[in-house]
Amino acid sequence: MYALWVFLKQNMNCSARSADVFQPEKLDTGNHSFRKINPARELHAVKEHPSYDVIFGQKLKRERFSELDKGDTSRNIVEMIFRSASMNPEKQNKKIERVLKVMNSPEILQRFEEYRETVKKRARGLCKRNPRSMVDGNELLMFYETSMNCCCSRKAPKILALCENHICGVCRIIQSGFETEETKTNGIQMSAISDASDDEVASVVKGKKVKRAVVVCRVIAGRVAGMVGGGEEGFDSVRSGQLVHLFLRNPSAVLPCFVIVCS
Repeated sequence: MYALWVFLKQNMNCSARSADVFQPEKLDTGNHSFRKINPARELHAVKEHPSYDVIFGQKLKRERFSELDKGDTSRNIVEMIFRSASMNPEKQNKKIERVLKVMNSPEILQRFEEYRETVKKRARGLCKRNPRSMVDGNELLMFYETSMNCCCSRKAPKILALCENHICGVCRIIQSGFETEETKTNGIQMSAISDASDDEVASVVKGKKVKRAVVVCRVIAGRVAGMVGGGEEGFDSVRSGQLVHLFLRNPSAVLPCFVIVCS
């Protein structure tokens, strides 16, 4: 599984090209005159609209996903990673309906890499050094399980942008950068198993027009404390259950790369 993930990181770096960032919703091509652009004001407008960008006075939907078609090499690898990380890979009873690549902005990528450097620097300053943290911040491949509302119909068009439905777990967690009231209180719970929390997700999905979804993430684990509540000071993350679950406090430690939507 690790070799497959290395191949994906080398060929699809979880980032968005500048040409992919904006998706026009509706542009006014009627009578208008050119005006002088204030870069500071435009930048402020972008920050005020997490799901939209305001460029040259136009409101543009921000493209955050690229849907991978069936048969695509990258999709096949993501599906293999997902299934091989299952608690029961032989059963494989989940039907994968969609695989989305998350189009992270340069700012999000920079935040992730800056956090990695912080963890590496902290590890080098410790008396009892952690080799993995010193090399790459102890980067792991992990899964975040939630639900997705904007893909409830199989005939729905390709998903490109974040929806605005408050119950759509995927869109809300990506929009917030993994910084919600729940994660601030309880930490960000990542899993080494792709279906470790199926029962919990099923209770959310039941009776609603939502799908199970798993976000495949790159995670900077850093120094890992042995257990929740067991002396976490000085550690970057806390494990539970032989590293099946990992709790992180800093949203910068998580970089979402793919979303797998299951039936």
